[in-house]
Amino acid sequence: MVVVIIVVIVVVVVGGRGGDYSGSSRQVPVDCSVLGTGHYEIGCKYYTDCINGITYHRECTKGYVYSNVTHGCVDESTVGKPCGLKRDCTSKPNRKYADHQTSCTSYYTCQNGIYYGHNYCNPGLVFDEAMQICNWPVNVPAPCGTKH
Repeated sequence: MVVVIIVVIVVVVVGGRGGDYSGSSRQVPVDCSVLGTGHYEIGCKYYTDCINGITYHRECTKGYVYSNVTHGCVDESTVGKPCGLKRDCTSKPNRKYADHQTSCTSYYTCQNGIYYGHNYCNPGLVFDEAMQICNWPVNVPAPCGTKH
């Protein structure tokens, strides 16, 4: 029993990532030992929870998304855009798509015909579909950016 608990702690604290997190372009894991208690790397379906220096990767269950109001997972029908928006991915290629309803400040992921939710770009950035990253508007062609 002790061995199982230690393995679970190592997976949650050290590895815990387990995938692409709804298409987020995570470069570096959150280091909760240097951050205060709170939520970080917030997407619609996933977020990182820092509690007393320990990192917990949280995933909202099906039909639920992260709410900036309650700071937890709530029924997606009660949340505004972008997390409350659903997209039809049945005929779309596997990739990330800029959400034009949010002025490209968020994007959503389609994989094998399944919608994997929205993710936010950092403030001041828009989603660059060609590069598949959040980027400065001056580097992104219209309609999302201002590059000529």
